Amino acid sequence: MPHHFVVLLLALLTVFSGSSGMAITPSPQHNIELGESVMLQRNVPAVIDESMVITFEEILTDGRCPAQLLEGSDRPVMMQCTVSLPVEVAIAVRRGDTVERLTFRVDTDTLGNVTADVAGTTPVQRSGGYIIAVEQVLPYPMVDDERDDTAFTVTARVTRAEGEGPVTPAPASIPARLGEPTTLAISQTAVFQPSGVKVAVAGITDDRCPRSTPCNEIAIVVVELDVTMDAETTRVSVGGVTDATGQVTGPLMETRGIPWAQAGDYAIELIAVIPYPQPGADTDPADFAVTFVVRAREQRQPKPEASPTPTSALPVLAFDASGYPLLCVSERALVDLAAGVGDEPPIASTPLPIGAVSLVSAAAGDEICAMFFGDAARGATVSDLTMSFAAYLPAAGTFWVWDTDADAAVPWEAGQ
Repeated sequence: MPHHFVVLLLALLTVFSGSSGMAITPSPQHNIELGESVMLQRNVPAVIDESMVITFEEILTDGRCPAQLLEGSDRPVMMQCTVSLPVEVAIAVRRGDTVERLTFRVDTDTLGNVTADVAGTTPVQRSGGYIIAVEQVLPYPMVDDERDDTAFTVTARVTRAEGEGPVTPAPASIPARLGEPTTLAISQTAVFQPSGVKVAVAGITDDRCPRSTPCNEIAIVVVELDVTMDAETTRVSVGGVTDATGQVTGPLMETRGIPWAQAGDYAIELIAVIPYPQPGADTDPADFAVTFVVRAREQRQPKPEASPTPTSALPVLAFDASGYPLLCVSERALVDLAAGVGDEPPIASTPLPIGAVSLVSAAAGDEICAMFFGDAARGATVSDLTMSFAAYLPAAGTFWVWDTDADAAVPWEAGQ
């Protein structure tokens, strides 16, 4: 075939394929040697040592605290966040006729480099006779930047596993700490030091309404946990309503979907269950990731950020007939009530109206609540009224609550 005819044919093919709107499938990356780092673009397969193919499929969730590039700084600086969660990466691995989908949960610095040995993360996993390690996830989320799933890249390294053994998609047991979020897959176990308490995910029942699907009623996800203390195992259930990112937004009191449970001297709170169900597809049990917090009952629950006002500087408590009672809440009482081991109301108001002069800060409200109801009590916030404590609100009356956006105490009327 004449050379000029080949050139003309290629040109015509380019024109027609471009004008028809047909998607062009990216060419795979070939002959990546074992032990060599490879940057994976989304949905672009990489052939490793001619024996396996790995494909970065998607970012399931990215909870990393956003960063900002400040003047004079050569790298982004992480902003102040209440909590920074890992980024979760789905990678498909094909070995011959075998295909498995692995979920890597990693913590990174603001340059996207994976931080090793972080509790609750799984940056290294095994597939058959190979070890896959995620080394970098870019871009790091920046303040005011919208997430663009097509822009993500994942750098990974594949090596051959030493010795023989069964396929283990994730470590069977991971270290964890009381009071900090822990993430597990089904059949994984977290060991909380120094207590030695073990918590394993035994099963998940996901009845949440699939995304973009009309549903007649709110549905929940329920997680069964096995808690082992002193060689004895107790099964507890935690669950609730979640948003589309899998974050638990509260209980559905008419069902068993309560995000809190108690096992012995420990309280467990469900934080998130991912992935959120998709229309027309059942979630593979191996793909679930459950995030929860285990606390010793004597541990005080973390309070919302408040101005560092010393107790000695708090104003004298002023009762004012023209003021309002202060609404107080207790997470400890809520956990005990949900677990059936306590009957103390999780929400209560001060017996006398409080003057506004006493409520100069959230810390002041917390001190007043502790004065009346004990150290576990704190001042109610506006968000408490629509989330954890919504089912226990008073039926009538006007009360002080703390508005974190306005950074001030505001009156709240029951039923508004």
